[in-house]
Amino acid sequence: MDLLNGVAVVIDNGIGPPPNGEENINKIIKKIQDRGIPTTEFTSLDSAEKCSKNFLTVNFIILDWKMVSAPEGTPTGVQAGQELLEAAKLKNVEFIKKLKEYCFAPIFIFTNENQADIEADILAKLRQAGLYFDQEGRDYIYVRNKTDILQDDKLFTEIDQWINKTPSIYVLKSWDKEFLKAKNEIFWELYNKSNGSWPKVLWEHCEEEKEILPHTCINEMIFQLILSKVSMKDLDKAKVTTLNKAPDLKEMKDIFKRIMFQDGELGGGSLDGVKPGDIFKDNDKYFLNIRPECDTVPGKHGCDNIYVICGTKIPDTELKDIHPQYLPSGLIPKIFEDFIWLLEGDGLVKFDFREVGVRKFSDLKTKRLCRLLPPYITNIQQRFSSYLGRFGIPRLPKAIEKDILKIAAVAATQ
Repeated sequence: MDLLNGVAVVIDNGIGPPPNGEENINKIIKKIQDRGIPTTEFTSLDSAEKCSKNFLTVNFIILDWKMVSAPEGTPTGVQAGQELLEAAKLKNVEFIKKLKEYCFAPIFIFTNENQADIEADILAKLRQAGLYFDQEGRDYIYVRNKTDILQDDKLFTEIDQWINKTPSIYVLKSWDKEFLKAKNEIFWELYNKSNGSWPKVLWEHCEEEKEILPHTCINEMIFQLILSKVSMKDLDKAKVTTLNKAPDLKEMKDIFKRIMFQDGELGGGSLDGVKPGDIFKDNDKYFLNIRPECDTVPGKHGCDNIYVICGTKIPDTELKDIHPQYLPSGLIPKIFEDFIWLLEGDGLVKFDFREVGVRKFSDLKTKRLCRLLPPYITNIQQRFSSYLGRFGIPRLPKAIEKDILKIAAVAATQ
């Protein structure tokens, strides 16, 4: 449980002392608390839902499956009907779906159902809702019988084993631990060095300089400071690469699309302001903004003007023409061009540095497809700068070049 740091949320209508309390869930809570992990407890799904927006940084969530109470006035010993039970189960499913909007955390469903019912009822409903896939390393929901999980200290050993076999959860919890530690250190350092005045100092400095929006400045400064302290050097390769099944090509493409791009207005997203890397699409042409962010701060003279490089998607029939540029080190662009992979599907878009112009951001905003993220846009900006600042030198006569190359070729064979 070394990676499970922070508050655990427990949702179970059996929480509490007898006669209404259930022994197993209370034992589970005690075991968690005995490990030094604080718990926040809810005895109904409704009460948990009211607080779910505050589950942003929860450690993990424990959820009962059959959380239903008989209606008021029901005689003692009479259990809820099947219809009420089914409605409660579906409510659980909807709650888990809603949780995905607020947090990415492991969910442990601890239930009194036996293994056969877990498979036929719980996992079946989760699969139907697209929440459980029964695929190695993909599931973030772990379902176990309460009695079984309490035997021989299985609560901790099984959770540890599951985390270590689920790379996305393992990396999440490892990063969480480092990030939260770094965040606390940075904010205390800033607070102690400035007596709490650092936000005011930065905001007013940005307003005075007008080089960057104040909220952008504070955001980037905080992340840079935290990034300088976060280290993932302790990640275990065996746990990160534990999956036996290799990802297919589509999965790999989808991963890198998300790493490279952030959706814009045309892609159903919403981007803040205008930044280098913003890509607009007008008819069949792409326009890549390369103007520095400090020049497009609202209120600055000419801030609505952006410098864009024009690009076109290379048709499949013409891809063979650039095959000579594809070397073991990758696709090598010519000095006046660059390529962006995976833009709008599986294609390759070529941007020509010779086709650069000025456009109004206000005219293009609704046509913004996405934002190319660093370091990809940084590399293109650097290459464009080199192209723009290049100067020509006189070439040697071909006879001299051929003679020298011939000598070099002979020398290389000796």
